[in-house]
Amino acid sequence: MKELHQLGLYIQPLNSTTRGGKRVIFHSAILSTALSTAVRTSGLLKALNLDSSFAFVNYVFRLNCFAPGDNKFDVHRDTPLDRTSPSIHSSSTSQEEKGNPMLSE
Repeated sequence: MKELHQLGLYIQPLNSTTRGGKRVIFHSAILSTALSTAVRTSGLLKALNLDSSFAFVNYVFRLNCFAPGDNKFDVHRDTPLDRTSPSIHSSSTSQEEKGNPMLSE
């Protein structure tokens, strides 16, 4: 993970007029599982009373890279999504585990 930044994978976002810098987007079920385990075992969910509603850390990751002079990244909240295939539902950026093909790796 530490070397990912050095690989030259960043590209301009499609919506570059409102999202400055460059980004790389990748899927990783392994990273999602490791982070989900860390969150579950940290005690944070119980402390925030979220232990019954947490499913898993999203398996889609985005790294943003900004250089001096890049446009700012507009503050926003991801919009809800509902895709019947592959059974992905989200009220913000969290997703249900049921039917998630990325977690079968």
